[in-house]
Amino acid sequence: MAIQLRDYQQECILEIAKAYKKGTRRQLVSSATGTGKTILFAALAKKLNTKTLILAHRDELLDQAMDKIIQVWPESKNKIGKVKAELNEYHKQIIVASVQSVTREKRLNELKKQNISLCIIDEAHHAAAESYFRVVKELGFMENAPNKLLVGVTATPYRLDKVALGEIFEEIVFERTIASMIRGGYLADLRGYRIQTTTDISNVAVNHGDFQINALANVVDTKDRNDLIVKSYRKIADGLKSIAFCVNIEHSQHLAEKFNEYGISAKAVWGNMDKDARKNTLKEFKDNKIQVLTNCNILTEGFDEPSVRCLLMARPTKSQSLQIQMVGRGTRKFFNKTECLVIDFTDNAHDICTFGTLVGKEMKQGQTMKEALDEIDQEEKEKKETAWVKSTGKTIQKEFDFFEQSNFRWFEIPGFGWRLPVAPKTYVFLKAVEEEKYFVSLEVDGEEKEKLSDLPLSLGYAQGVAEDYARKYKSFSNKSAPWRQQPASAEQIELMKKFKIEHDGFLTKGQASDLIEAKKGQKEVWKKQEATGKQKWFLRSKGIKLPNELTKGQANRLIFEYKKKEEMANC
Repeated sequence: MAIQLRDYQQECILEIAKAYKKGTRRQLVSSATGTGKTILFAALAKKLNTKTLILAHRDELLDQAMDKIIQVWPESKNKIGKVKAELNEYHKQIIVASVQSVTREKRLNELKKQNISLCIIDEAHHAAAESYFRVVKELGFMENAPNKLLVGVTATPYRLDKVALGEIFEEIVFERTIASMIRGGYLADLRGYRIQTTTDISNVAVNHGDFQINALANVVDTKDRNDLIVKSYRKIADGLKSIAFCVNIEHSQHLAEKFNEYGISAKAVWGNMDKDARKNTLKEFKDNKIQVLTNCNILTEGFDEPSVRCLLMARPTKSQSLQIQMVGRGTRKFFNKTECLVIDFTDNAHDICTFGTLVGKEMKQGQTMKEALDEIDQEEKEKKETAWVKSTGKTIQKEFDFFEQSNFRWFEIPGFGWRLPVAPKTYVFLKAVEEEKYFVSLEVDGEEKEKLSDLPLSLGYAQGVAEDYARKYKSFSNKSAPWRQQPASAEQIELMKKFKIEHDGFLTKGQASDLIEAKKGQKEVWKKQEATGKQKWFLRSKGIKLPNELTKGQANRLIFEYKKKEEMANC
């Protein structure tokens, strides 16, 4: 039986189609590790059912792609071929290939004859590399031809070396973060621990924005530090299946040896390791014959082992992209697994990415990502409520019933859904369509301008989608935005008078904004109700054709426009 797509995967396919229809031929999809990106592009290949090339940079990714395509599309088993090493199966409908193989002149010329119309790049944050650029350019995907579609998929839509992905992709058409996926219940939560080491890496050389590998290894690959890592594991995560991220091959080997000294079964894997040996080691890990798997630059991408319950961050990094890739190895759900431990080994240096970097605050020992986000939100809520009581002695409308976890200014439209202000007169709106299901859309001045989801989503996931969009306007939509602490503007005071909003004493812009939004919410309830018989009668009597569903707000606007035209005609 074929794999059934999750709602966000179906939604992504729809977004790709929508962007293609608008003329976007080079698209980037960003979705958190563990959310099934391979299944997603397998489903895309099935839907388009055309000559397809899938590019990746490692053998494991190629095999994974072939496996997932067959799971999603069982009938495609005889349609898939591989171009790599001695294999040259160009005649197949779906060609899976390593970018290193197809950059060779002979193979590239052969591919150019195949009339490929869909090209998918796995782990697309590598796509700005010269090898990828050459392939997609030679195959005609940089010309925006109407019969060509290039889709890149990645968990991190940016590169550490600052080479712009915009040189190859036009637009991120779909994006879902780790936070939104954890909130939506699609990923396991992450619980973080921080272990301070005595290692000083402040003088380690930096290259392309991150530590120079050999220089870093010389400082951190020490007996004492490796000993601390093993002891910390025994204290916090003893017995849990774990992955340790190391600096280089020697570091991963030395750390594995240290685990074994303590009687904990461990082995190391690395990129240019003998393929059969690496395959056997990974199988031993999967079969629970190895407790700890140490690695360098091999398990950060494309490694799919959901039973992992602990991550040992033994490799310091300045790269948030790399940090996300590493942490993502633990977010996949598994039987009886609700969370994964993340143990950060914090060395003395500035600007190091840690688990807390992904949350935006220093986390407490043993705190999960969701708990840390909840704590931020609670602090903001208490700060806001204290300020409100101090200045007015009143409370505002129900604002946090379903959204206690949110750091954004959500407002309920009773009976219709929730909305989040992201800019003046601009909102993300969650429209209730059925029990616990919501559409997400962008509204400007009361009119829907864009759908952010074409499928109804669960509340938690819908909220995550909306807040991912709102982060583009963080300076406006976040509860802790600096502007909210400034004195209320004259325009706000006048608007409050117009809306007959009472208040006592001094107001901040944030407090005034919340009162105004609450009042607008009440008006929105009226505007979104079905048009009255009187409104409909008036419009029909003037020969105006009515849509099947007409709200009071829409009817009011049509009546206003009609009267305005009538006045102008009489002038």
